[in-house]
Amino acid sequence: MPGVRGHASGTPVLGAPGSTTLRGDPRYLAEEAVLVGSHLRPWSQVLVALSANSPFWAERDTRYASWRTMVAHALPVFGPPPHFSSAEHFDQVAADLLEAEAVVDEGMLLVTRPA
Repeated sequence: MPGVRGHASGTPVLGAPGSTTLRGDPRYLAEEAVLVGSHLRPWSQVLVALSANSPFWAERDTRYASWRTMVAHALPVFGPPPHFSSAEHFDQVAADLLEAEAVVDEGMLLVTRPA
C-alpha cells in the first residue's frame, strides 16, 4: 500500500495498555543476571537511548522516542538500581522496598527471586 511503512515499537500501537509478566525463563532467574545488571549500571542512560523504541501509547504517537521511559517515571523504583553484590543482596533490598511499601508487590520490581 503506498504511503504505509512498518515501524518497530516496544509498546502496543493499538489497544489499551495492560500489564506484562515475565516468563519463567532461567535467564531471568540467575545470580549472574543480578551481577550483570550491577556492572551495566554506568551504561544505563546509553542503553536506554539505544533501545528507544516505544513512541506509541493508547493508539497515538506520543512524540517521544521512548514513551515507556516516560511512563516509568511514575514508579517509585524508577531509575538505576543500586549495585547488587549478590542475589541475596537483591533479595534484601527487595524485601526492604516491600516492607516500606515503596512497591505494591514484587511484580513492580520486574523480576522474580534470582536462583
